[in-house]
Amino acid sequence: MLWTIQQSLDGLERYFKLAEREANFSLIRNKDEVRETRTSSGPDRVTPVLQIRDSSFSLDFFEDGDIFVSRRLVDAMALPDGVVSFHPVDTARCASPVQARGYVTMTIHMESDPLDTKHSDGRMVEMTDADGFSVTRWEKQSPQPNSPAPRVVWRNGYAPPADIFRISGTGWTGATDDLATRVIAARATGLNFVDVAASAVTGELVVKGR
Repeated sequence: MLWTIQQSLDGLERYFKLAEREANFSLIRNKDEVRETRTSSGPDRVTPVLQIRDSSFSLDFFEDGDIFVSRRLVDAMALPDGVVSFHPVDTARCASPVQARGYVTMTIHMESDPLDTKHSDGRMVEMTDADGFSVTRWEKQSPQPNSPAPRVVWRNGYAPPADIFRISGTGWTGATDDLATRVIAARATGLNFVDVAASAVTGELVVKGR
């Protein structure tokens, strides 16, 4: 079983309700500087400065440019070395209970292509890669207003490279059922494990039960 990790609706509402009170609609005080160095893994990478003064904030997962995860979620995922990298977050401007959650940002290293592109809705597009070369790659179709959800079909016999990985041609993060089970057992908040293939068929969000 293959899932995609998505922010939960209540998590989105919780985060952005706080963010909309800020001047730049973000709880990351240096968001622009962070964005400029996001792909760097060396000393030039800028540490996000998180400012959450609401002591009741307790999401284990949220996204605002980067993926932010709590120490509890890191422990629940129990990922081996090399699958992801965790980077520090400056939480000095956060309420003490928020600081205690031990937030870090997560970079996912693995990328894989589980989609059956012959039977999924998408198209070949030309783009420029990170080295400046022109490449052609398949990209999934985006949802359109008043239209059926784009069809998603996984390849038969597909074996994920890790418990968590980026899905080529999409903005999705893939996850195995083992990872989803561990995270749900830990009662981690702010994320859902979504069956995008079934959701496209039913027209409703199909998530792994808690």
